[in-house]
Amino acid sequence: MRLSRLLWGIFSLEQLKAMMGSQNLFACKTCGRAYKRKSSLYNHMRWECGKEPQFKCSYCPYKGKQKIHFIMHVMAKHKEHKADVLNNTYSKEAK
Repeated sequence: MRLSRLLWGIFSLEQLKAMMGSQNLFACKTCGRAYKRKSSLYNHMRWECGKEPQFKCSYCPYKGKQKIHFIMHVMAKHKEHKADVLNNTYSKEAK
């Protein structure tokens, strides 16, 4: 997990910059999350910030905003169901 994600919500952007030295951080103007890479900020703004989770686990209360995170969740927490979820995910994409 990225350091900026671990520390987000605990420290302000200025505090994060001071702690991480001269590294440039890219902050979201909507929620304040900070990232080391501009591409990470872009992905956050495109797929996560202000969006409702659209991937809901059938086996527990987990909800995710990105399909890859949902797949990783199922593979880690519900190994006995991963074939069902993967087949369902890929069959939907093929249509």
